[in-house]
Amino acid sequence: MPGRRRLPITARWTAAVGAAIVVVAVAVIVTAAIAGRGPSCGSPVWGQLQGDPAHDGQAQGAAGTLTVRWTRAGKASGGAVLAGDDLIVAQQGGVADLSRADGVERWHWATADQRGGSVGPPAVNGCSIAIVESRPDQTANGVHGILHVVSMSNHELVGKGLDIPSVSAGGLLSTGSRFEIVGGRPESGTVKWGLYTVNAENAVASSVAALAAFTPGPPAGDGDTTYVAAWDNAAQAIASGGRQLWRTATTALPLTTPVVTTGKVIVGTIGGADAFDAGTGRVLWTQPITSGVVAAPLPAGDGVLVVDRAYHKLHRLDLASGRELWTVQLGTTLAPPVLVGARVITVDEQGDMLAIDARTGRLLQKLTLKSGVRSPLAVGGGSLYAIGNDGRVTAVSLG
Repeated sequence: MPGRRRLPITARWTAAVGAAIVVVAVAVIVTAAIAGRGPSCGSPVWGQLQGDPAHDGQAQGAAGTLTVRWTRAGKASGGAVLAGDDLIVAQQGGVADLSRADGVERWHWATADQRGGSVGPPAVNGCSIAIVESRPDQTANGVHGILHVVSMSNHELVGKGLDIPSVSAGGLLSTGSRFEIVGGRPESGTVKWGLYTVNAENAVASSVAALAAFTPGPPAGDGDTTYVAAWDNAAQAIASGGRQLWRTATTALPLTTPVVTTGKVIVGTIGGADAFDAGTGRVLWTQPITSGVVAAPLPAGDGVLVVDRAYHKLHRLDLASGRELWTVQLGTTLAPPVLVGARVITVDEQGDMLAIDARTGRLLQKLTLKSGVRSPLAVGGGSLYAIGNDGRVTAVSLG
């Protein structure tokens, strides 16, 4: 073009090579940054005890045959959670990342003495994993719990978010950029319970709100609101800043974490199931169930599934009214059921895994595992992962 000078050929070659080097360098930096995050970092695919009701469709196949893909002996305890391609498993004294394809361990982190168990499954937030270790040196006030935050990028301890004499059953909630947990501290001869938050990036902990009593499960979250059900026989909603939005009495002692679905908060109690309006706390319905509800309620379309505590029956209730639609006899079942398409999957203390039509209650299949299961199941990518009472991890294809 007129008025535009062209560089000599040698200068043009030098510029081109320089640009290529810059492009390669940037690509290497980006690749290194991605690789440095570990196999995958991100939100959990699914987490039963986080109060997340959106289980339907998280695994493939509305109908199919359950088959064992692989099983791995070990010291797993408390449960597992899926995060991308990673199966994050709580184990005695730490946490391990297993390949979902074959169960081979990719990496693990452990405490110095590897003596503690795990309270509930791990929770994942970004590139951080949180686990609650139950120390064997139990105090008179309950289980001595330590919350550890571990990096998925470098597999090192980010920090101890909390060291508390007593922790709630069930474990953690991952929400926003933080973890939430209910814990208690001795004060004047009693235990003062509270809702705590732990930053996922630096493990810094802070108190959110005081609670009146122990909670039988972790908090549940929906947006900026946290829901808890405590042993003062009440469910309540708490804003992110700690302000109580509502508190409503339950019909009996709560036995499960709250579950939030379609504007409702559902709590299993020693007397049955209660449903509240998530925004106002107004009682929507109550359904008596003999011996109470032992595992977190499971929303399933226009119904909700609960397992009773003593007779070990699976009950389907109408989500709108609480009316009982049908029951199915199970074995001794403590693990919460999961929903896969139109199937509900349960597993009992003898290792019998049942696939049941979630609409009719008809038994579709029975698969017997090598160990009984009481920890929550993890589901994703066409498979289900069970933590056996003997520490074994089993991957089951959903067909």
